[in-house]
Amino acid sequence: MSSEGTAILQIFQGIEALKAGREEESALKKQAGVAFEEGQAEGKRVQEESERLQTRQRLSFLKSGVSLQGSPLLAIARTEELGKAQADAIRNRGLAQSGLLRSKAKIAGRTGRAQFLGSAAQASATTAGGSFFQQAKEGKTSAPTKSGEKPE
Repeated sequence: MSSEGTAILQIFQGIEALKAGREEESALKKQAGVAFEEGQAEGKRVQEESERLQTRQRLSFLKSGVSLQGSPLLAIARTEELGKAQADAIRNRGLAQSGLLRSKAKIAGRTGRAQFLGSAAQASATTAGGSFFQQAKEGKTSAPTKSGEKPE
């Protein structure tokens, strides 16, 4: 295959790598958004469940004639504290997953661009090398000389 043909193939490979990198980047960004939203929604659900549990605890204590002072109040406060901590942990996990996916998206995009640029440089070198050898074959170039020597 000629050097021009090889160079064209290298360029097309680079374009495909660039497209693939962009597609992967886009998909990972979408996944990051979904992970964040899911984390927020699940955290909200857990928080609401904790609030319902606290309400049931209050009603249970009141129905049994127990005052909401002292130990019962501490139990409800502890339920609130644990529910909030669990909801926050879920939200933070979603945020972390989202951040990781966004980082992977950036890497995928950069990898695609790097592969494209590498293939363009390779194609350029292939074309330049092929041109040099073609000219040498036709006797249009001279061999490199030492500095100060006249070419023959």
